[in-house]
Formats: sequence, structure tokens, C-alpha cells
Amino acid sequence: MDSIRVLLTGVGCPGAITVIEALKENGEQPVYIIGTDMSANAAGRWFVDEFHQVPPGRKDQEFAEAMLHLAKWTRPDVIFPQLSYEVQAWANHREEFDCPVMVANPELIQICSSKVHTYRNLTGIPIIKHRVCHDLQEFMFAVCDFGYPSKPVCVKPLMGKGSRGFHVLDAKDDRGDRLLNARPGEGFRPTFFELIGIVGQMNPFPHLLVMEFIEGPEITADVFCEGGEILMGFLKTREAIRAGLAMRFEIKDDPDLWGQALVIARQLNLSAFANIQFKGGRLLEINPRISTMMIQSNFNMPWLAVKYTLGLAGADELRAASECRSIGLRSIRYFNQIFPERTPNDESQNCIPADCCPDSRQHGDGDRHGSDGSRCDTRRGA
Repeated sequence: MDSIRVLLTGVGCPGAITVIEALKENGEQPVYIIGTDMSANAAGRWFVDEFHQVPPGRKDQEFAEAMLHLAKWTRPDVIFPQLSYEVQAWANHREEFDCPVMVANPELIQICSSKVHTYRNLTGIPIIKHRVCHDLQEFMFAVCDFGYPSKPVCVKPLMGKGSRGFHVLDAKDDRGDRLLNARPGEGFRPTFFELIGIVGQMNPFPHLLVMEFIEGPEITADVFCEGGEILMGFLKTREAIRAGLAMRFEIKDDPDLWGQALVIARQLNLSAFANIQFKGGRLLEINPRISTMMIQSNFNMPWLAVKYTLGLAGADELRAASECRSIGLRSIRYFNQIFPERTPNDESQNCIPADCCPDSRQHGDGDRHGSDGSRCDTRRGA
């Protein structure tokens, strides 16, 4: 049986190894994975069949040209983007590729990249109170209007990815405790006046989104859609947040939130993978990409999505598999190590290797290595 060739991007991201293993261990058909990442030391390079270092996805034209060149020589059957910073570039250029790209249209990506644009395109969905601030005076008024200093207030850039640039202003924060007990990377939360001092000196003023602070469980709908219909998916909690990453998850059954996800998908005409985040029962944001997966032997979303994209599975098969999700199934993220025989040291060079040619496709012996031939022991270790 011929292998399905999948070009999987961002193989250094936190959830990449799970996706790689889900595709490899699908139980139906061999999958040959061509992995890419902007880092030469991406952990996933040691788990894919073939690896290529590429430019950052935020460099739209440079990234697109590099990926077109790579796709020409490696001839994937399908392209599977994983990163927030890449999806816009993939969407902008998806029609230029000779194989399907698992990404939504450019307009939808733009809507989902901004909370404000997302909220404006939805009706009847509970959302977080927010205000866009275009100058320092608007920012100061908004923070006070949302209850600071009596209540915490949230601030983030108007256009931002995930938790990058997100801050909580909390006048009651115990800064002494943080000074003495916080780990590196868990340092001070900026005070109102510190933040004013920083953004007040920036020219031009960065457009900021001020939001109310919401307490309550954080639950996401991880879905795969076509034409505004959710074909498969599940709800899961996000727990034990560390540096913006959840470390524990549990599949939940919440008819109200699932109903909201169905409405959101229909109103925005969602397609491909999407991650719809709720906090305290209200919509937080939508990420138009795959998120941390909960893999089951009878419900393997990455593999089913590839099959559907290639016409090897119909919508009914995806809907039936989705019914097999195990409510209460828990997942714990943990840190692990790999042991390369040699570590790539060309970290600053973001390009398609010079040996990217048809001969580079002859890596089918099952060893995990990069395009430079380096190998490692991928046994699970402490």
C-alpha cells in the first residue's frame, strides 16, 4: 500500500509530536511525514521521515516561495499547517499549490486573528466586555471604567497570537511573593502606572484591547469544519496553565457550549481546523488552526482530517467517529528529551536546504532524521 505523503509544518510546536504519532499510528495506511520548522533544532525533526528548515511564517512572501519550492520537490499529497503565525500565509497562497492545503480562506483567518473582528461578526454569542484603545487617554479611561484598581483588568495587543502580549493588571497582586518565589518567566505583573510609562513612550501608540477579567473554567471546542458545519470535534478543559500553555485537559460534555460552537461555526462559515476558546461561559477567541489533540484509537482527528481532505473519508465517517469521544478522558502534557547524535548548529539559517531535490525523498527506512542526515535516539526518557 502506498504511503500518504503529508507535509506537516511547525514540528517544533508543543503539540506536534502528538499529531505526528496520531498520523503514523492511524492503523489504516502508512503515512510519510515531511516536517518543517523555522528552527533547525525543532524536536519534531527526530520523529518525522524527512525534515526541512524554512523561513518564519510571518514573512509571507519569503515563506510562500520557500514552501512552493519545497512542495515541488517533495510532492506531498496534502499540506497540514499547525502554527498561528503561518496560517495567514498559507491561506493567501493556498491556490498556488498542486495539493490541498488544510487551512481556511484568507478572509476568515483575518477575522479570527482579531478578537474585535471576531466579535463583530457574531450575533447572539456571549462575549467578553472589551474596548479598543487608540491612544493613552483612551487606555487610561478604559482600565478605570472596567473597575481597576478594585478589580483586575486584562490588556493585550489588538492583533495578537494566543497569550503573547497578554497582561493582567491587578492592584492586589502580591509583588513581594512574586519577587521571592516566582520562577524565571513568572515574574512581576506590570502595574497600571508601569504600563502607562511603557506604552506612553511608544510612537505610534500600540492599539490595545482592554477587557474585563473573567473567572471560571476555560473550555475549548476543538473542531474540524467544512462550509460552516462542524464535522467532528470535542470540548476539553484547559487547566494548569504554564507560560500560556495548558498542562492538563479533560474531555467534557457541555451542551450549551457545544451549541454555541455550532452557531459560531455557522455564522463565521468555519472550515478546516479551529480552536474555539470559552472562559466562564463566554467566547474568548478563535484560533483557525489545530490545537492540542486528545487522541483515541477510534477517534483520531488529525488522521480523519487528512482522509477527508483527500476524499478518502466522507462527512458521515467523521460525524460517527466524533460520537466516539470519551467524556472524562484526561490528558497530561509533560516534558521529555531526545538525544541526537549531533545537534544542528545552523540555527540562524532559515532556508530550504540545497539538497532539496527528488533524491531527498529516499528516506524511507524508518529512522528519524533531518535533511542533513543527522539521527537520534527517540526513545521516551525522563
